[in-house]
Amino acid sequence: MIGDSCFLLHPKYMQKIKCNRIPPSLSVSLLFASPARSEDVAANLKKLIEDNFSQNRHHTAGMQTHIAARDFIKKTFEDYGLEVKLKSFPTSDTTTNGTNVIGVLRGTNSGTSNDSVLLVGAHYDTTATTPGVDNNGSGLAALLEMLRLLLQSTTGCVNSNTMIFVAFDSYEEDDNSCPEGMCGSKYFVANDLADYIGEGSFQGAIIMDSIMNFDSTDNSQEIFLQDPSGQFDPFNNQLQDEKFVGNFLFCATRHADADRALLTAFVNEWEALPDDVYKLKQLPLNIAEPPTKDQLSIEFLFDGDHAAFWENDLAYSALYLTDTKGSRGVMKECYHNQCDNTTLLTTDNLNFLAKTTKALTNAVNKMAECKDKDTSLGNSLYSAQASLGLFLSLVAFLAAI
Repeated sequence: MIGDSCFLLHPKYMQKIKCNRIPPSLSVSLLFASPARSEDVAANLKKLIEDNFSQNRHHTAGMQTHIAARDFIKKTFEDYGLEVKLKSFPTSDTTTNGTNVIGVLRGTNSGTSNDSVLLVGAHYDTTATTPGVDNNGSGLAALLEMLRLLLQSTTGCVNSNTMIFVAFDSYEEDDNSCPEGMCGSKYFVANDLADYIGEGSFQGAIIMDSIMNFDSTDNSQEIFLQDPSGQFDPFNNQLQDEKFVGNFLFCATRHADADRALLTAFVNEWEALPDDVYKLKQLPLNIAEPPTKDQLSIEFLFDGDHAAFWENDLAYSALYLTDTKGSRGVMKECYHNQCDNTTLLTTDNLNFLAKTTKALTNAVNKMAECKDKDTSLGNSLYSAQASLGLFLSLVAFLAAI
């Protein structure tokens, strides 16, 4: 039992019985990794976006829906049993604060030098001009659906490493409050991250920003990486050879060892999944720690909350996942505009998003070092969950006849 949902034997009753959460004081969390059907994941992603992330979420132009999205994320984190904090931070506008939503799943290594902390994040604000379905309703939906897949299945284990889930605010540039963008992630990295790492180490951050737009037509993909040095020429030549088809998720890391570990974990899980029509392109970048001024000037490389981790003096590891935003298909017109709306919730786009979500779920599960449930503490928690689930299944069955 995790969050407010009990696990019943018949799928018909999965959402019908409510029960108490495992107390947050327990410093372990059960993780789950049973297979998920693509159509179920796609349907859940669609509903998450339609119901919660399909309207403008700018802090002033869409104030009410901005607050509603923040509160929904907070409640979902709480329902899944995370330790949750709303962390306010100042902006350039003295009348406006930003608010990051932070959820933590402690591992059995929490508080020790053995803890290897992992972070998954996505920003929840929009510009004043868009509903922000792809940018970044898609990343938020993937984040929350990933949690459902991790925490609401029927095969349990106990994670060794602590996981942090963050919905960042004030990512989008705003002349009044955040003129350079990424205010939420920069504040978190500078002021909060070290406290969550504690005596442990940091595996890195996986950042999702606009990950749903899929276009399999020729010439749908523009070149999005350019540098006078020509370092991206091989990558761009490959795009040209493939007729500039926008059928891939783009993954960016530095060449740093820890970044490669994040990339390898995600790529392995992506390649293990079906739906080969949805491709993956990866690009380890020759970026210094921290980046040089010239590197920072390369457009697109630092256009995501991952940059807050790379740019920090400690040069934390990060993996950036994106569909290339305004460089592909319909988003050439709709990026930061009104047409980034629910018309993008097509079957192809949702299945593309579903594959990313499942690959991320499986990668995170492995990086959390999920131990088999028959360890002593894991077994006792799992047995209690299973017994209660069996009892409530019987109650539901008797009530239905």
